[in-house]
Amino acid sequence: MSSETLYTPEEKFNILTITTISNSLSFLGQIFMLYCYIVIPSMRTFSMKLVISLVWADMFFVFTNYLTFFQDDPLACEIEAYMRIISITSSHIWILIISFVSYSQIKAFDPKVLNSYPRLLILNIMISLIPCAIGMYLHYTGKGLNFAAPLGFCQFIPDIYWVYMFEAPFYMTILIVLFNACRMNCLLKELMQTESSVEYRGILIYPIIVGIIWTPSLVIRLINNTGGDVPVWAVYLHLGLSRLQGFINALAYGRYQLKKIQSYFSDKPRGESFLSMQWYRGSNADLLNMSSDSSTTSSFA
Repeated sequence: MSSETLYTPEEKFNILTITTISNSLSFLGQIFMLYCYIVIPSMRTFSMKLVISLVWADMFFVFTNYLTFFQDDPLACEIEAYMRIISITSSHIWILIISFVSYSQIKAFDPKVLNSYPRLLILNIMISLIPCAIGMYLHYTGKGLNFAAPLGFCQFIPDIYWVYMFEAPFYMTILIVLFNACRMNCLLKELMQTESSVEYRGILIYPIIVGIIWTPSLVIRLINNTGGDVPVWAVYLHLGLSRLQGFINALAYGRYQLKKIQSYFSDKPRGESFLSMQWYRGSNADLLNMSSDSSTTSSFA
């Protein structure tokens, strides 16, 4: 195993700096999304549950990226490669699920879909572990699979393994998602706007974000696999955008859920914690019930 890279010490420092800053911003964005989902009841919908599942997968990716600091250790490089392919595969499966569920629910809303989350979660876990299991088999049976960091992060080598088990399925996912986004856009023009269509149209932005921020990775892979020299600035761009995915998702989340967030915090007494807010609302509800009972009693008196 090897974690050797082709970068100078200065370039490696820049890679680690970009990874640290982008990862930290993504982590903050993911915490914001989780917090809003937990404390704001109106945001705990089925569609948002799918988005939050994507957040958990992206958070696993964030933790994986911090292993880049230890990639000179062969064991750490191996663990990083396995965790990376699991986290990104899981993220892309959720992207596919979000895309197809959104389209099907806008086309013909089916309440049975709302109970399908456990099956979707199990499906995601099983598929996400397949590339990792194949990689472990090929490595420990001496089939030539090893680990290195040719682009600044640990992955399977020779590169063909990474292409077949990660790159090819990933870019097929992106093409499918973008095609589905076009289909959904055409469908929305034909249908009357409903509460369901607004809800699922809002979460379609996340697959589109993934397609955009991973485009530099596709360009880098094409250059790398055709024997060309990948410019270091392209690597910086890829690392910066891909590690910022959680932060960009949080911006989209805030944009599309702005009314619900504003409504919740405008109703919340200033300086009160979440727990005290729940007590406050409960007390108000009790007072309203007492007032209603009093009014009913006085009307019969």
